[in-house]
Amino acid sequence: MIQMKKIVILLMISVFIVGCSHKEVEKNENQDEKKDEIIEQKEEYVDNNSMPIAFYRDTGTGQIVLVKDYQIPFVKGTDIGLFQIYPSNEEEIAFQGTFGDFFYKQWNTLDTDKTHKMGFHLSYELEDGTKISHYVYDPSTAMTYKPYVKVYLYDDYIHRNDSWYSHIEEEQYNEDTYLTSIKLTPGSDINKVSSSIVLTVFTYDTEDDFDDNGDYRGKSQYRITIDNKKNIDSR
Repeated sequence: MIQMKKIVILLMISVFIVGCSHKEVEKNENQDEKKDEIIEQKEEYVDNNSMPIAFYRDTGTGQIVLVKDYQIPFVKGTDIGLFQIYPSNEEEIAFQGTFGDFFYKQWNTLDTDKTHKMGFHLSYELEDGTKISHYVYDPSTAMTYKPYVKVYLYDDYIHRNDSWYSHIEEEQYNEDTYLTSIKLTPGSDINKVSSSIVLTVFTYDTEDDFDDNGDYRGKSQYRITIDNKKNIDSR
């Protein structure tokens, strides 16, 4: 009987020790998690990219003019607009020579370390309530939503000596390509687009310029809103 009591007591002591050990492990794990949380809270995103960027319209007279919000009918097959991109925020800029040369000189003056890249974002809503968020970085991502809005990219620098040239094809795109112009054209289902189109150009130099959802969060950007004049006229 005494022997049995000893066994029971030993078992109780063992359970107590194991329980304490588990609590200690849990305590340490909780402390480690709190430390990780504290470290994560201290890491704040800071954008050091000061590259100016905006959409411009080439007047054909040696001057580019800043593009602002505007209205145009969204008609299948009829271009919404062709926009030049230039690293500046000035209202009007005069230049000599070709736009491609002009862009190349200014871009490389600002991007001396060759780390900056360019991207675009289109956002609009369909009549069924679907919200489109379309990021474009190259020809392979340009036609993701082509039934609604087709996107064409141009390199005016590589064609600086050509009198006529087409948009960049996927097999032509490489690390030396400059995205100097973008064109939007309504697709076959443009009538399903019920809202304005918000077009943004942005530059980025690190992966941190995008949040966990892949959305751009930097400050080097310029945005315009394009309204469907047909919707406005029918009100």
